[in-house]
Amino acid sequence: MNEVCPKDSLFTSDMGEHLSVALHFLRTRTPGAFTTCLGFGSMGSGVVSAIGMALGDSAPGGKKRRAFAICGDGGFLMSGNELQSAVTHKAPVTFVIMNDGRYNMCHHGIKNLYGETPTCNLGGVDFAKVADGFGAVGTVARTLHDLTAALKQMPDGPVVIDVRIDPDARLDGSQREASLRQFQEKK
Repeated sequence: MNEVCPKDSLFTSDMGEHLSVALHFLRTRTPGAFTTCLGFGSMGSGVVSAIGMALGDSAPGGKKRRAFAICGDGGFLMSGNELQSAVTHKAPVTFVIMNDGRYNMCHHGIKNLYGETPTCNLGGVDFAKVADGFGAVGTVARTLHDLTAALKQMPDGPVVIDVRIDPDARLDGSQREASLRQFQEKK
């Protein structure tokens, strides 16, 4: 994204494993270009924030800057129906959905604390087909080449990129898990 997205892009992220990656690796080039709603830790907040940023942008020259929502599959399932609003208003927004097929932060957090986890699986949602159903451009990215090509798509309206990722690949260290450990019973 650092290399492919336009220099004046806007970015959002909601809660999930992908937020850690965005905070560590995403490099914005303009002040205020990255937004996340940390207060309540709301999954799906990045989806609606990106639409609002794209529609409310007042870039010089009147052309709206493209907003990129970095979100998880679970968060998109919670707020993704707002894709219809983005289509209706031709919002220049790209949803980069990290599709690992489960509520991954919940899965790893519970597993690390208790050694096992109930199912956190979401099934095999094809978000490119969902996008098509709403009238947006939808693409599945399985490789870096696929992702690069998809990020370069800049139609007048929304784009949905279904990025298939390994659910077990993650950054080391989690302040969230450290916070949750305080609630475990002392032995």
